Amino acid sequence: MEQILRSGSWRGLILAPAAALLFAGPALSQSSAIELGFRVRSHAVGERSWKLNPTKQTGDAILGIRESGVQLDGVSINHSDFEATYQVYAGGAWLSEVSAAVRTGIQGKPIEAIRVKANSGTVRYRVVPVGGPPGPWVENGATAGTPGSGTGFETIDLEYRYAGRKGATFQYRVLFKGKTDFTPWAKAGEILESGSDEVPLTALEIKSTNGDAVWEYMFVGGTPLPAREGSPAGDTKGRYGIGVLRVFGTTNPIDCRAKLPRSGWTDWAQNGIDCGSPHAAQTIVGLHLRVATGE
Repeated sequence: MEQILRSGSWRGLILAPAAALLFAGPALSQSSAIELGFRVRSHAVGERSWKLNPTKQTGDAILGIRESGVQLDGVSINHSDFEATYQVYAGGAWLSEVSAAVRTGIQGKPIEAIRVKANSGTVRYRVVPVGGPPGPWVENGATAGTPGSGTGFETIDLEYRYAGRKGATFQYRVLFKGKTDFTPWAKAGEILESGSDEVPLTALEIKSTNGDAVWEYMFVGGTPLPAREGSPAGDTKGRYGIGVLRVFGTTNPIDCRAKLPRSGWTDWAQNGIDCGSPHAAQTIVGLHLRVATGE
């Protein structure tokens, strides 16, 4: 016998077995320790409680526990910089779309497929079945998984790629240790280097050049030093090197990579993600900022 379950969190009516409990509560509270990137929780078949899934240093996330052998029956997805809309297939039907960390799924019924959309940039995702290899990556509302298969998956991998507005641009300059003057202004995409592994960056200043964005940045690896456009951040007297920084635009996002003395250039860090040496073990001797490409 089928029972129609109604909830204010759903748009429309959802059919589910009478014994099933529909996850349709309000958004789950998030840990204050996770400030940037994805903020996700998951619920597994047979489990009593929801789990807060840790966010990677890159801001990406994994819903569920890899190699746990347990299928997911509930998910909650949010992100610090875009609105995530998502929909799951469970119990023989697509459930209504939800957003902003609202819980979705049917308790005891494995999620067989999922769709995730972002209101800006690109979100991509894939599902990993129990005991099987990961499925293919899909993007922005495409279906991951197999609706109607009767089988689910133990994890969902989530990645997000920012995309700046067309025409967004900025300039930046830095101060290196031992210097009294900042470098000349560099355009977005240009590289600033000290030329020596012994001469680290000590301060940074950014300004937009087309008037359509406010750029913010702060340093981490000690006391955070927030600053806004037009105000240099860091040690403006050129004494103390910076090991890790975060750069982000509140309107248009920024990609960052840093050059380190022993390991060279880091991978690109997206808007607001740590850029530089983990735990500030090395100091930055070169900086490369660009308008986010979404790649």
